[in-house]
Amino acid sequence: MNTVKNRLLTAMAVKPITVILFGGEYEIKRLTAARLSEHDKKLADAQASHNSELLAKAHAQLVLDSIIDGDSVAADSTSAQELMNSHNHMDIIDAAKVIISANFGLEGAIDTAKNS
Repeated sequence: MNTVKNRLLTAMAVKPITVILFGGEYEIKRLTAARLSEHDKKLADAQASHNSELLAKAHAQLVLDSIIDGDSVAADSTSAQELMNSHNHMDIIDAAKVIISANFGLEGAIDTAKNS
């Protein structure tokens, strides 16, 4: 592989972000553009089908794929269904909004809007 391509396709080290989800602090990672796009498509498909269970699972999966759990992510040890059994849909949606904001660098903008 040439040097430019090598550099372009090497992910930068990204510091975890600490956020509040479900009333506690969690470290999350920003997802790759491709992974975030997959989640976006699942959310759009669930909304278009008017299937609240699929929508809840899509939100829960996004949250679990983002929370850092040691050297892996929460999705490796917890299923979307388990998260849904433990939390109401609005709490899961709120957690997903935090994750989405962090992925798009909006966390500072949200804090500024809340304080104005």
